[in-house]
Amino acid sequence: MRVRVHRFSAFRYVYNRIYAPYGNTRLVDSYHALTAWLAERRTDIRDVVVIGMSLDDPSITPSENCRYDLGVAFPKQPGGMLGEIVRSRGRAAAPLVSLPAQSECDAPGLSIRDFESQQIVAFHCVVDLGHVDRAWQYLYRIWLPTGAYEPADLPAMEMFVRLPEEIGWETFDLQICIPVARL
Repeated sequence: MRVRVHRFSAFRYVYNRIYAPYGNTRLVDSYHALTAWLAERRTDIRDVVVIGMSLDDPSITPSENCRYDLGVAFPKQPGGMLGEIVRSRGRAAAPLVSLPAQSECDAPGLSIRDFESQQIVAFHCVVDLGHVDRAWQYLYRIWLPTGAYEPADLPAMEMFVRLPEEIGWETFDLQICIPVARL
């Protein structure tokens, strides 16, 4: 298993917060709402990166109390991991898409959060949904305790490399990422 340590560039995150997201269609419905919003603003989904952030550990938190943010990252500068993901989709260059303003996000009920450049550990996996948890367990329970890093005070992220339009909702091609700080 190859874990990479590197920085991702600063980005604006436009997202929906989903409550009780597991075992129903709320995540898929939210994804479709995000893609419709992107189409309205004439932003090609291949030029941004879909990111999910679980704010609660579903093995500890009762499912009805779990929160999951699903959104899209608009890079503030070219390159970095976000640019790599966009280029992997066959885009000749990762274009900088105009950053959405709060006024664009209010009507569809979207939230905005800006993330600064951050060091992360990333693990690329192509798995079915039942195995995504194994990647998280590996990073948190095996890799982090033996390394020189600790989790930073930021949410962990699932960055979608290939989109559901390409591979469906049964298999996920993800960069599992944990923002970190040196010990």
